[in-house]
Amino acid sequence: MDTALFLDICRENSLPCGEPEARKLSDFADFLLAENEKYNLTAIREERALMLRHLCDSMTVIPLIPEGARVLDIGSGAGFPALPLALLRPDVTVTALDATAKKASFINAAASKLALSNLAAVSGRAEELAHDPAYREAFDIVTARAVSRLSVLSELAAGFIKPGCRLLAMKGDPSATEEELRAAEKICRTLSLSHEETKLLTLTDAGAGESLTRSIVIMKKTAPTPASYPRRYSQIIKN
Repeated sequence: MDTALFLDICRENSLPCGEPEARKLSDFADFLLAENEKYNLTAIREERALMLRHLCDSMTVIPLIPEGARVLDIGSGAGFPALPLALLRPDVTVTALDATAKKASFINAAASKLALSNLAAVSGRAEELAHDPAYREAFDIVTARAVSRLSVLSELAAGFIKPGCRLLAMKGDPSATEEELRAAEKICRTLSLSHEETKLLTLTDAGAGESLTRSIVIMKKTAPTPASYPRRYSQIIKN
C-alpha cells in the first residue's frame, strides 16, 4: 500500500496517524490483501478504497476511547476497527470477537506480524460469550462497526460492558441511524443502556472524489445487565 498517499488521506481527515504507524498499517493492508485471495476476508480489494473505508473509518473512534481502557470489538471481521485501534492506541487492550474462526485466526496472525501485544482475537458468538464470567461486564468500551441494527447490537453488547461504561456503535447514514435508535428504545431501557450522543462525521478522499457520511452512536450503561440477557439469537432477532 502507498504509505505516503495513506498519510495524505489521514491528514485530509485530521486523523491521528504518524508515519511509523502508517507504515505498519500499510504492512497490515498488504497482508490483508494477500490473505484475502485465500480466505475472502473483505469485499474491498482496491487499495485507495481500503484506506478510506476500512483504515480511516476505524480511526474515527480513537478520540472516544479512555486511556488504559479494556476494549471489546464485536464482529471484527478482518480486524476493523480492532487492529488500527490497537496499533494507534498502545495504552489500551483490545479483544477482537468474531463468529468466524478463520477471521479470528487472521487477526491473531496480523497482530503477531505487527508485534501488537495488546490485541488478541477470539472466535465465538457474542450472545453466548456474554454469559461467560471471564467476559461478563469486563470491558470499559465495546465497539462494533456495521454490526446488525441497533436493537440487536445493544443486546449482544450490553452484557460485556461495565456499568458506567460505553458502547460505540459505528454506523453509516444518519437518518437510518435515528430510525434504529427509535426502534431500540424499549430493549435499551431493559438493558440499562442510555443514548448519550450521536457523533456525525464525513470522511473524504478528494483525490478519488469519494466522500463517506458516518455516525457513531454512544450508549452509556447505567446499571448491571439483567442475568437473562442476552437471550438466544433467534429470540433477539424475533423481537
